[in-house]
Amino acid sequence: MRRARWMGLAVAAGLLGAAAPPSPPPPPEIAIPQPRVFPESITATRDGTLIVGSAGNGTIWRARPGDKAATIFIAPDSSGLVSVLGVFADDRHGLLYVCSNGRRGDPTEARDRAAAIRLFDLKSGAPVRNIPTPGASRSLCNDFAVAPDGTAYVAETLRGSIIRVRGDKADVWIADPRLAGADGIAFDDDGQLYVTSVTSGRMFRTGTNADGSARPLVELIPPRKLDRPDGLRHIGPGRFLLAEAGDQGGITLMTVKGDTVTLSPLPGGRTGTTSAVALGKTSWAVAGKLRYRTDPALAGQDPGPFAIYGTPIRAGR
Repeated sequence: MRRARWMGLAVAAGLLGAAAPPSPPPPPEIAIPQPRVFPESITATRDGTLIVGSAGNGTIWRARPGDKAATIFIAPDSSGLVSVLGVFADDRHGLLYVCSNGRRGDPTEARDRAAAIRLFDLKSGAPVRNIPTPGASRSLCNDFAVAPDGTAYVAETLRGSIIRVRGDKADVWIADPRLAGADGIAFDDDGQLYVTSVTSGRMFRTGTNADGSARPLVELIPPRKLDRPDGLRHIGPGRFLLAEAGDQGGITLMTVKGDTVTLSPLPGGRTGTTSAVALGKTSWAVAGKLRYRTDPALAGQDPGPFAIYGTPIRAGR
């Protein structure tokens, strides 16, 4: 009788073990095989290639589908890039937009030369255009949104503006004190342009009038305060991936309907995430670890390895 009882318990335990779901696989990760890269922005091409810019040394990295590690696409020795923030792949026109900025501590003259909106061939990496940033080093080119007609709009952080790029010309399209800290920028399908401030956490909407001028800014109020909102990428009608670079941040699926904003954090997002982009049902992101560049208490410390990390695009916690 006792033996039968133990056998029953063993069978039950076996059934329970068999019914337990398998452990989920670890999230995909693509190594960036260089120290102190400080990747700040990521973009993707239609064929699934990921491109990352380095704020640390100006290198632009590329990872093709299936790669386990990124490789150098555009080297700073040949490009003259010093520190890269935003990168944006414009498949329609075969261009890669790059925010080039100077290095902190360099002489003003050197930083002025480095402050530029750079365009490269999206396939070969060959230089196409070098457009000085309006305001030079007193401005900070941070990220891009590109309209269907090829006009690019730049979130400019230091002076609180959006810069418009047409051909080889760049001009300040809109400047407003409320745009101080402008960082994330993206178009929706309807032509509305959204921009977030990494310093204030505020979010605004604008658009283009028939004469090309900017429509008045409209502030949108999210259901909670954004945690250092950084990169913003459009993924579908009214849907965006928002990187939040704060200590409580990560990747947020943001939905906009009219003036209503909904925020849904993605599971697996990492604190300090500075940019994320969608490929299919996966978000690929970079955590720039920028505090190691800005916090005196962390100066000289090892930030550890850097990687492009993936997480499924579905609502989380």
